[in-house]
Amino acid sequence: MEIAESKPRLDTTRLQKIAQAYWESAALMAAVELEVFTAIAHGRSSGGGSPPD
Repeated sequence: MEIAESKPRLDTTRLQKIAQAYWESAALMAAVELEVFTAIAHGRSSGGGSPPD
């Protein structure tokens, strides 16, 4: 019985970091588009009101 040669495992760390950075930037962009930071700057601390016009 032969022992199968194991292939070296590919390192996906770089790809995972790129994907993580993409999702983080997408979340930041969504917050900008929803004017979250403007609301924070005006002192709003909860999401109870409607967004500014």
